[in-house]
Amino acid sequence: MKKLCLFMLCFLGLLGTACSKKEPGVSPGIDLKEGKWEISIEMESSSYPINLPKQVYTQCLTKENFIPIQEQSLGASNPNCAYKQKEIKGNSVSWVMECKEDDGGKVINEGSLVYKGEQFEGRLVVKSKEVEFVQKIQGKWIGKCDPGR
Repeated sequence: MKKLCLFMLCFLGLLGTACSKKEPGVSPGIDLKEGKWEISIEMESSSYPINLPKQVYTQCLTKENFIPIQEQSLGASNPNCAYKQKEIKGNSVSWVMECKEDDGGKVINEGSLVYKGEQFEGRLVVKSKEVEFVQKIQGKWIGKCDPGR
């Protein structure tokens, strides 16, 4: 059970904090309406016998901070997770994050999505040596960001 909890934290780490830093040279051409977004993630398939419940959270997204992350999942300075790749092609965004586990194993998080103004959709694949999750991610713009965010 402890491994499953750690795995889930690493999964949420995909939505973790390494992307909260601004990336130099980001294309301003992403069709992304900046502001507060409602983001939902739900299971498509899994090698684990228990499906995870749908998760919904909100986040402010900008053209500099464009990968949807769930900041509560891991600390802002988690040394165990690092992005191995981030790519932007038009309105498509993809990334690969690797998180090292305490037992020496690793969890690979691969995500891709396409922005369409006030919406996006894509998928996440989370893999470890024991399990693989494939999840659908969707987002919709719901308004301006709260002051100070």
